[in-house]
Amino acid sequence: MKSTQLRLPFRGEISRTGWELPADLTFEEWQTDGELLGKIEHAVSWWIGDWWIYAEHRYGERKAIVEREDWEGPSFDNCAHCGMVARKFETWRRRQVLSFNHHREVAGLDTVDADALLDRCEQIKADTGQAPTIRELRNWVTEIRRQENLRRIAAGAMAWPTGRYAVVYADPPWRYDFSPTISREIENQYPTMDLTELCALPVGNSVTDDAILYLWATAPKLDAAATDIVKAWGFEYRTNFVWVKDKIGMGYHARGQHEHLLVATRGVMPPPAQQDRVSSVVYGERVEHSAKPVEFYELIERFYPDLPKLELFARAPRLGWAAYGNELPR
Repeated sequence: MKSTQLRLPFRGEISRTGWELPADLTFEEWQTDGELLGKIEHAVSWWIGDWWIYAEHRYGERKAIVEREDWEGPSFDNCAHCGMVARKFETWRRRQVLSFNHHREVAGLDTVDADALLDRCEQIKADTGQAPTIRELRNWVTEIRRQENLRRIAAGAMAWPTGRYAVVYADPPWRYDFSPTISREIENQYPTMDLTELCALPVGNSVTDDAILYLWATAPKLDAAATDIVKAWGFEYRTNFVWVKDKIGMGYHARGQHEHLLVATRGVMPPPAQQDRVSSVVYGERVEHSAKPVEFYELIERFYPDLPKLELFARAPRLGWAAYGNELPR
């Protein structure tokens, strides 16, 4: 069994579960130790990130190592999270007076915007003695993303499609508020939208009187998708498919390994032909962040081969589909 005692430059007995300070510790020692603890607290996430990055091209089994049951180091999720932020910011770009969390909040922005916000935080800290809160910084990041989306729309990169469609396939960029870590990981991949913004999209004006909606929803967003978005877009919920992934992900109460594809209709929309109906459970490989298996496109095309189709929040054009999304080429 490994020893629980830790080797740190402090007097007394230090272990993983506590510190028995010596009775003769002076006030000066106590104060010096506290300052050192603060430096460690500030630096440890950076250390984990740099340590994780170091092994990226040197040791191919790093993930398997940190997921072993007998591993006593940081978890894989923590390594990946810290590594993502450390990779974004070279050592010389890390602000000494700001926390790791300040850097984490802006890691999803481009370099110019990220550095501008960190400069702003540094200046406020110099002027007031107190850095902006994470909530304040998060609001600034959200506003930058909103302005960027407006610029893309104005440039035509996100022009809302014209015409009316009988089939709508949507994978919303859900915004999460229950876990800052998970929320930041997602926000660093793409700009997210809250429920009000999603419901306000003019989908109802872009569909025919008889139409069908296929709407992706993660487990935490299942209720919002089925009760709010489906109704706001003018549909009624009918059933759903479940995509079971080959790899486990992150989560709050449970680590997610599945997503729901809700099926909702408007007007009189017939179901797929009897011979085309498949199991409601689909097993597929999890690939890049948020990407969905191509099998679902193929299913929908088989169900309704001749109806006009619209994909919302598309990543790439698909033959025979109209598309809307901020990742599409102009």
